Amino acid sequence: MAFEFCSNESLATGLRRVMRERLDKALAALDDATPEQLAEVVHGSRKEFKRLRALLRLARPALGRKRFAHENRVLREAGRALSAVRDSQVLGTAFTQLLETAPGRIPAATVAGVRRGLTRHVEAVKRVTALEERVPPVLADLRHLRERMPRWSLSSAAADDHADTADWEPAIGAGLCQSYRQARLALALVEKEGGTLDAPWHELRKRVKDVGYQLRLFRPVWRRELKARVRALDAVAAALGDDHDLLVLRDLLQMPKEPWAAPEELHGVTALIEERRAKLQRKALKNARRLFLEKPARFTAQLCGYWQIWQGGKVESKTSP
Repeated sequence: MAFEFCSNESLATGLRRVMRERLDKALAALDDATPEQLAEVVHGSRKEFKRLRALLRLARPALGRKRFAHENRVLREAGRALSAVRDSQVLGTAFTQLLETAPGRIPAATVAGVRRGLTRHVEAVKRVTALEERVPPVLADLRHLRERMPRWSLSSAAADDHADTADWEPAIGAGLCQSYRQARLALALVEKEGGTLDAPWHELRKRVKDVGYQLRLFRPVWRRELKARVRALDAVAAALGDDHDLLVLRDLLQMPKEPWAAPEELHGVTALIEERRAKLQRKALKNARRLFLEKPARFTAQLCGYWQIWQGGKVESKTSP
């Protein structure tokens, strides 16, 4: 089924169903992959792990701190165990896209040297990673998680200031409000430290992706508004993802043990990287400010109102409740 709620199910039932479907998809893909398909399948599975972690955060108040921490750690470690090869391959794409922003600016000899170095880097990562050996233990951990899912409690009496009916499970509403608040806090940290530190940008990207995945579930509830908002959140996350890839590429190019090119030639590449990163950051920051203008309580209450209308089978209003 689609990555969204159905009108004939509660929030808890729908959330459990979606999480089960995404985990089953990842398990089946990893289990059936041939060695030739493995790198691409791993990429898709890691995306599913990120979706699942975002949904865990939505359910966090109902799951409880201990259960959430354990299951989140399982999914995080699964993604990390399978990440190295794909992450190294992404750098080649990042370099190609960088060159396309300034055709002819980097000398051909420098481009060729960097490409050779990136190829050597990918091959070295493959030798060290042994992806085929890492998949079986990841599959075992994910199967155990799948067995635990039916025992999760996703409905809770935890109070939520934004819910006043049984139709809007308090714990799920609180989880959405918390994710939205954390994204606003990450944005505030970027505003404060983003000019000098790289980590706040990566944190903002993760929190934006969380909210984007969570709001996907609610698209049928407020279709026009949430479809546009999710698309805008995806654009912010994509820009920040490109920024992070360029950061990793820059750090790799500056490693002294790898003879990419002469230092003065690499300076042109790193300068271009910083110019491109600054542009991506400005674009992401402008859009993120607009997306997180509302206070968490107001936004969550607004969505709660639409949920109640939708669950009651009424026609969606064109104005905010």
